[in-house]
Amino acid sequence: MLENHLDEDGLALFDNFLKMLEDTFPYADVYYRLASNEANVTEKALETDEARQIALQMVRQAQDSGGDIPQLLSVMDKMDFFVKYPDVLKDLREEYCHD
Repeated sequence: MLENHLDEDGLALFDNFLKMLEDTFPYADVYYRLASNEANVTEKALETDEARQIALQMVRQAQDSGGDIPQLLSVMDKMDFFVKYPDVLKDLREEYCHD
């Protein structure tokens, strides 16, 4: 859907961003949490501190790989998981986005 509204340059940037996001996503941590918790993690609300730690790990991994932090946070704004924790992303934006 989004790809229909991008030109070739925008599509290339979008593709690179998705690859960066895939490379920095903490899959091991997510799979570990799912395997070690009998309840489905997506159905159980985490404490705000836990959500902040997950978001912070994603931001730090993106930062270490030279990723665009404001763009990552914009994508995270739309992720179902982080929609439940708007203050977490607001705090990270204040900490990492100095425009």
